[in-house]
Amino acid sequence: MGDYFTTKRYLVSPLTGSTSRMLYGRQKPRAATPESDVLVSSGITLPQITRSYRTNGEDGLPAESPGSLIRANQEKFLRKYDSGHEFSTRKGIIELSHTNWFAGGVNGTWYRGPIIPTRPTWLSGSDPLSSVVIPSIDLSYGTKAIKVTQPTSPSVQLTRFLSELMIDLPRIPLQDVRLKVPKKSKTALKPFGGFLGGNYLNIAFGWMPTVSDVFSICQAIVKSHDIIEQYKRDSGLDHQVRRRFTFEETHTVLRSQTRTSAFCAPMSDTTPDYWRNLVPVPSDLRGTIADTETLNQKYWFSGAYSYILDPGSAWNERMGYYLSLAQKVLGLKLSIDVIYELAPWTWLADWFVNIGDVLSNVAAFQTDGLVLRYGYLMRESVYEVRSVHSGIPFLTGHTGFITSSHRVISKERVRATPYGFGLNPSSFTAAQWAILVALGMTNGNRKLL
Repeated sequence: MGDYFTTKRYLVSPLTGSTSRMLYGRQKPRAATPESDVLVSSGITLPQITRSYRTNGEDGLPAESPGSLIRANQEKFLRKYDSGHEFSTRKGIIELSHTNWFAGGVNGTWYRGPIIPTRPTWLSGSDPLSSVVIPSIDLSYGTKAIKVTQPTSPSVQLTRFLSELMIDLPRIPLQDVRLKVPKKSKTALKPFGGFLGGNYLNIAFGWMPTVSDVFSICQAIVKSHDIIEQYKRDSGLDHQVRRRFTFEETHTVLRSQTRTSAFCAPMSDTTPDYWRNLVPVPSDLRGTIADTETLNQKYWFSGAYSYILDPGSAWNERMGYYLSLAQKVLGLKLSIDVIYELAPWTWLADWFVNIGDVLSNVAAFQTDGLVLRYGYLMRESVYEVRSVHSGIPFLTGHTGFITSSHRVISKERVRATPYGFGLNPSSFTAAQWAILVALGMTNGNRKLL
């Protein structure tokens, strides 16, 4: 079979890769280097690095022996539902607002070419984007996606609903109306305001969720036949339930700064005198540059599940079968994730670590032999440094705002184990391995195909 290969190449930005020199309006060959010549650009190089699974090596020849080809075909037959692989790539992009600007000046001087705001200190060198560090992919997104997309999740949680009522039954609204407000008192409205506030919280966080749960339970009972039939149809060794989930894109401002008295490359008000001839006064070449460093990330999940509903023949097997159907419709089991959600302050812990999602997945993968046929978490990250110059008042016209964008685009794909992301197969139980054997996802040696 093939293997993973990492390739790297450098691309010269077409917007900043010119090496021509300008001499008072006449273009000189590269060899001409009089003092009044002006280098238009330094030719920034941008890296592109890709790590992917390939059946051919870098020389274009097959990366496997005849024996590995036979094993690859066996693996393809056994794991016919998963043909994907892990993948990662990143590349740099530079975009300019003024790529070919013309400016005319006195004494017959003129300039045509790119105008680029000078880069901030954290972007330096001929390969400014190679040192950009993008955080590692967050596997907790995959855990959350599995919790949301698992096909064995109950339609409602009747056990949790009844337990919450036993723990904290909402009060009857307006049952404690006892207002004895003294006349002409400055604090007359305080008792009444506290009364309204308490009843509002009781209705918003007590009765409204309770009424919503009651309606959900009634709806599940009405649609119970459809839910059960669909649950039975999706069951089986040769069936898979495909799911996809996309998270909301995140936008983070890492840092920002404002630089005063800053230039735009390749110009300067000191030397040579060429640039001073293009503006009314030399100080007009300077301006204010606003730099903003941002990171945008987008996660999405794609996977396929399998589970087995076996009616069996013995009475205890039949009881387990009907219990699974009842669990799917109403959520009757007091599982570990339900107990966790009933515990006080666990919602606060989930703000920092996704304990609830992990426990929910542990309980789900213990139900009806649920496994992931395949599961992949994808992430696209866009790191950008955007610089905006206030503009230059050339004699032939003002430039307006001058912007540049230095971006690193990274794309990654990671594969899940049959029981979630970031797990070590050596920690799987004997029962879990037995399920994987039945589904053809291992050949019995406790190794995943």
